[in-house]
Amino acid sequence: DYWANFIRSGDPNGKDDGSDLPVWSPFTAQNRAEMVFQDEGPVPASENDDFIRFLTEHVYREITGEEF
Repeated sequence: DYWANFIRSGDPNGKDDGSDLPVWSPFTAQNRAEMVFQDEGPVPASENDDFIRFLTEHVYREITGEEF
């Protein structure tokens, strides 16, 4: 639903089966707005999630050529 909302409006936030999805804030260096998608549904990532941090840093380096 996040992707469909983003494609439709440019904003990933919205409804999922009538309920509000957890808010996904824009990503900035100060606000690493990451979302973890689980079987139970999406949840904001924890600052302590080493895998998410590694993945984010890797993707950022690949896209920008800069260190995170």
